[in-house]
Amino acid sequence: MSTTIIVMPESDDVTLCLTLTGIITKDDHRRNLYNELDRRIKKFGTFNLLIFFSKDFQGWQEDAAGSSMGSIIEQAKYGRKIAYVNAPEKKVLQTKLSKPLFTGDVRFFNEADLLAATDWVKA
Repeated sequence: MSTTIIVMPESDDVTLCLTLTGIITKDDHRRNLYNELDRRIKKFGTFNLLIFFSKDFQGWQEDAAGSSMGSIIEQAKYGRKIAYVNAPEKKVLQTKLSKPLFTGDVRFFNEADLLAATDWVKA
């Protein structure tokens, strides 16, 4: 079982906290991001999300990238808060382009501010 998307222990019923590492696979995206958000949406009608991009994060496999865009289109409207920590420039640009799909609050944090990001997204 691959672990390119790791569910962090800071996650709770409404807030999903993830670490992205290496090259993201479609299976990990489905299992640890899409399915986890879907569970929160079905139970609470909303979600908060923190994504920490580790130093060895390299991007998405092609099929995982397509799956990721599909998830944004389908699930973003249910997001209340999203915190990106140590996000690569590509992610910052993608987030700006997909802003019309997301009605919640999005913030970017430096790696040193992971604790502040966690506190903010869970508040």
